[in-house]
Amino acid sequence: MLELISVVIPVYNTSKFLKKCLDSIINQSYNNLEIIIINDASTDNSSEIINEYALKDNRIKSIINKDNMGWSEARNIGINKATGDYITFIDSDDFISFDSIEILYTSLKDNNVNLAIPQYILFDIKSKHFYKDSYHNNNFFINDLNEIKLVNKNHLLNNLVNINVSVFKLYNLKIIKDNNIYFPKNLTFEDSVFFYMFLLHDNKTEVLYANTAVYFYIQNNSAITQNNSKFVDIMKINKLVKDLFIKHNLYDKYYNSINYYLCNHILYWGLTGKNNSLNRDITYFKEASNFLNQEIDNNYLNNILKHHHRFYYNKLKKIKHNYKSFYYKMLLKDIYKQSIFSKIIKLIKLIIKIIGNLSINKIIKISSLLFKIFIEFISSIPKLTYKIYKN
Repeated sequence: MLELISVVIPVYNTSKFLKKCLDSIINQSYNNLEIIIINDASTDNSSEIINEYALKDNRIKSIINKDNMGWSEARNIGINKATGDYITFIDSDDFISFDSIEILYTSLKDNNVNLAIPQYILFDIKSKHFYKDSYHNNNFFINDLNEIKLVNKNHLLNNLVNINVSVFKLYNLKIIKDNNIYFPKNLTFEDSVFFYMFLLHDNKTEVLYANTAVYFYIQNNSAITQNNSKFVDIMKINKLVKDLFIKHNLYDKYYNSINYYLCNHILYWGLTGKNNSLNRDITYFKEASNFLNQEIDNNYLNNILKHHHRFYYNKLKKIKHNYKSFYYKMLLKDIYKQSIFSKIIKLIKLIIKIIGNLSINKIIKISSLLFKIFIEFISSIPKLTYKIYKN
């Protein structure tokens, strides 16, 4: 008989996406599933959708939180309720390919490992486009799109920055329960700590990557409140990750990988990456400076500045030693970018670039054409034509 797989789905005000998510799970080719839905005090019509699906599929177990406890705690409730041999987590505004769980399970069993990782595809709601996750690039480990590949954990831990720690993976549930592995409460980026805790407690030497199992991550800001104060959590998560490796006596072994990950986490997710609205919040810079001074030594920063990423990581040294000065310089740059002067400079550069690519004859023809257009425009306004003539 097929082993039972627990699928944990926290739900909070995601009714717009919930049906697609649930359809992708109840219609999986692997059907021995225990589907645990935690309704985390939703205020939209998510409850009605959950009840509708629970009535037509007896594999669904619905749990209702009276108060909103956050996705981490909702997943932790799911772990405690799970009775399967394996467990996976799916966010209620995302969905999976119809054979994802079967591919992960079959590949995991065939290769005798405890952890299987899928391919991650992003879906942008505005553009309606699907595209591969470019930040965590599976091609670092897998080149063939149809490939299923074992990756040595030592190789993985030496390249922490390349790992996608998103929730949808197939985990051996016994390892989680035996070692009390849970998501840290009330923190953003909590997936990191859970994933590394499992990885360090797993006694197998390899994990499995399966490109043919696909998790579709919807880029949607409505499900979780995004605000700058949340990103102060990055420092707390960083500290938990570092302490985890220290606890397992692995910090020295993976010193470069861990510190590279911690520094990149600070810059990419906060100060220079897609969340650069944080540039206007000095609290974040203060937290980053405190963390760098307490957790990242100068020898490491000097080493990476010598060998690579000089321009990128030079910012870290400036934040570490004088975050206020760095912060106000960034503010000035933001002011300049938004100014009319910046727009004029961009226009001039564009004109110069275009002219540089044109021959003299083409420039003369374009100039003549622009002059004719100008004359046509003036002549269409009699009063303006007469005024120019009189002057």
